[in-house]
Amino acid sequence: MSTSIYHLTVLLLLAQSSCCLVGRRRDTTPVRNAQCPLDYYWFDGQGLTKAKTQKPTRADLSDVRLYRNYMAVSEVLPLGHHFRVTAKFKAADLRVDLGREGRLIIAKEGGHHVESDLLPPSIYPIPVSVRPLAQQLEADLRARCDGPLDLKLEYTGWNRSLYVREFIAHYPSRRATELVGWFADATLVMDESLTHIVGVMQDLSGFGSITIGGSSQWVELPQQTGVPKLWVSWNEMRGLSPQLADAARRYGVKAPPPPLTTLVPTDAPMLPPGYVSRVRAVVSLAGQELDVPLDLHDAVFGVNASGVGAVTLGGIPYRLQVTLSPSMPRTPQPGRMRDRYTGTLKLQLDDDRGRTGWHRSYPVVGELDLEGASVVAPAGFDMQQDAITNGPLPFHEPGRRGSFSLNRSLFDDPRPSPKAPTPFLKR
Repeated sequence: MSTSIYHLTVLLLLAQSSCCLVGRRRDTTPVRNAQCPLDYYWFDGQGLTKAKTQKPTRADLSDVRLYRNYMAVSEVLPLGHHFRVTAKFKAADLRVDLGREGRLIIAKEGGHHVESDLLPPSIYPIPVSVRPLAQQLEADLRARCDGPLDLKLEYTGWNRSLYVREFIAHYPSRRATELVGWFADATLVMDESLTHIVGVMQDLSGFGSITIGGSSQWVELPQQTGVPKLWVSWNEMRGLSPQLADAARRYGVKAPPPPLTTLVPTDAPMLPPGYVSRVRAVVSLAGQELDVPLDLHDAVFGVNASGVGAVTLGGIPYRLQVTLSPSMPRTPQPGRMRDRYTGTLKLQLDDDRGRTGWHRSYPVVGELDLEGASVVAPAGFDMQQDAITNGPLPFHEPGRRGSFSLNRSLFDDPRPSPKAPTPFLKR
């Protein structure tokens, strides 16, 4: 009995050794019953998710100055072949590599919802040298994703991706690692040597909690003047290629990030030179939206701030006059302080003949940050809860009907209006 087991063991060992001597065949069989990379919440490999055993660290944001732009490279991903996959209502950006046995290693680096179920025209053709890999990827996707899959595969290059977060903080937090304000996240595509930006994809932006990874590298930004804006949302990242490349290389060698005080000194004024503080009144008239900016300095220290919007209704030009008046104008005071604002927002609609169609008045309240003649409304202004901000829109002409609605909050958005997704930029 023991002799038979001994001979059987020897035969198995010989079989394994002969297999290894001959070599392994390349296994290109698609992986079935695996998660579909087109699923919105699925991320695989290195990228947007970390191993569960790693506890993420956060950067100390105690030295961040409010109302200033900050940007950081939060992650630099490996070099590889990149594909954009578009299916019905879904799109994903994938990094694809070949494993030892010829199986694909797929890492999802980004994804978003597509408004239309129609596939867009192809703008990134697949080179001949990459077609075998593309064919294997397509077969793998069809095996992973349930049901018939109508998809488009495009090759976006041999490059590497960077995750970038930009923010303008408006409020501190109880935690030194968290702030509250505007933020915008982007996935940047850079060339192999990290010298210039190949493409920009905006992933997410909004107003809320702000945190930065502990291993992130800060990016030195040029001084902005005028109305505050997020570089990411306005698709102005290409001009920052040298600064982003420097931060990406520092991330790669795990260099210590520069102190925040080197970006904005602690003794800097509350607002940068040339900063323009505004709030915006958003009014919809018969389905047409008007976005009217109002100078906050005039609304606080002056008699009123005013703005004009133009709209054509039924072939007749109309002029919307918007004014914001303080309950009592202020006088600039030395030092920094936070105080409450009360005022009145007035709307008046006149036609091209000077006739007033209607007018409305609304009390508004909010917080102010003040330093001398500088002023910011960190959360904008709000109207009272019982304010009627929508209703019928009267006209002088008989038989005409319409309605109006007014956004209950007055605030300035550093993103473009109307907000649109940032397109992928080809080399």
